[in-house]
Amino acid sequence: MKYSFKRNPDVLLGLREIADYMGCCPQTIRRWRRTLEFPAAILPGNRCMTTRPLIDAWIRGLAAAQQGPAFQ
Repeated sequence: MKYSFKRNPDVLLGLREIADYMGCCPQTIRRWRRTLEFPAAILPGNRCMTTRPLIDAWIRGLAAAQQGPAFQ
């Protein structure tokens, strides 16, 4: 079965595409999924999928957590 997620330009499909968007390597995305709850779903066939808005919100959440409650 083929997925049609790629019709939406905000969808990132596969570790390489996600890593390219983040400016890192696929191994970093794997590590972040394990340790920092990176927002990516695993599809059948063991492929990762996420969206740009989910990643952007995740980054904002990490930044807010580092700033502390006074800045949230």
